Amino acid sequence: MGSCEFISSEEGAKKCLEGIPFPADKQEILRRIERSGGPEAVIVAANQIPEKVYQSLDELLQCLGADETARGE
Repeated sequence: MGSCEFISSEEGAKKCLEGIPFPADKQEILRRIERSGGPEAVIVAANQIPEKVYQSLDELLQCLGADETARGE
């Protein structure tokens, strides 16, 4: 599938992750991504986040690194 637009922009990340109810733990996030048919790169990235309860989409995006990548850091 190559590189995923999800990681290249915050907007793309939000589209891939929309509909996840927060707070949500890692397993719930993974289930939601898989059920929605998220790209393989999203599943791989989500598998690498720490096991914890995420309180918001912004917190999840920070862990996934989407914010830094979107800013070009």
